[in-house]
Amino acid sequence: MQRLLLPFFFLLVQTACFYRDGDLTTMALDCQIDRPRVLAISTFPQVFQHGTPVLYDALIVAPDGAAPDRISVDVCGLLPDQLSNVYGTDCFKEEDYVTHLADEVPFWWEPPDQSAIECTEPSDTDWDVWGCTSIVPLLIRADFGDTPAFGSFSMAVYAIPGLAEMVELPTVSLTAEGSPVAGGDILLRSESDVLPDSSGWRWYVDAGELSGTGRTADNTTDPAFISENTLHIPEDWHGPLRVFVVVQAPSSNGVPQGWANLTLEVP
Repeated sequence: MQRLLLPFFFLLVQTACFYRDGDLTTMALDCQIDRPRVLAISTFPQVFQHGTPVLYDALIVAPDGAAPDRISVDVCGLLPDQLSNVYGTDCFKEEDYVTHLADEVPFWWEPPDQSAIECTEPSDTDWDVWGCTSIVPLLIRADFGDTPAFGSFSMAVYAIPGLAEMVELPTVSLTAEGSPVAGGDILLRSESDVLPDSSGWRWYVDAGELSGTGRTADNTTDPAFISENTLHIPEDWHGPLRVFVVVQAPSSNGVPQGWANLTLEVP
């Protein structure tokens, strides 16, 4: 069995702040919605194989609640008759390897049939699952006028259905305690039914300062995983102020991710 290896280097795409191997300090402090951003990507079920439709979604935000003018979702290096390993996003510069999936989120997509590929199904004692997969990047691009925002993650697409292990999509809630006032503090509280991975909760706001920065850890145990953060509202802020929180389930590729949001009305 031949495997296509595309020699593309890893590229941390703009605003894709949910890479597991990204700089955690930057991830923690970069919590302002001061530009268009793709904050999170969700997939359900977390199984990429022919015969299993997957629902893809993304949390795309911009200042003032602006909506993107255009969305494009593409995958690179996924071939019908050959396994491939593609790491990074430089691959998308090669149009011959790019497959367009959708012009909007959310959307459903089912990986192509790769049953014609010669691939040995693992035995009960030797689960060589990576021998029957293609590792390819999925890229979401959202254009706001001349300003793009990107989000990407690496998919393991299984040529032999039934090998993948299910990962539960987090269900996330977000509440605020107290009344928001300009120059004041307000306590934010999030709960998840899935224990996040080591990156914890990630918080994003239109404006203000978070006492826990943009990342916090859970502060309780199963069955309720809870995180709290305190937002200091700017003294000159009046009107709606959005808050988003993202929770990443434990997985090897950074998805699925669940999120919640609320809007504070500051008088």
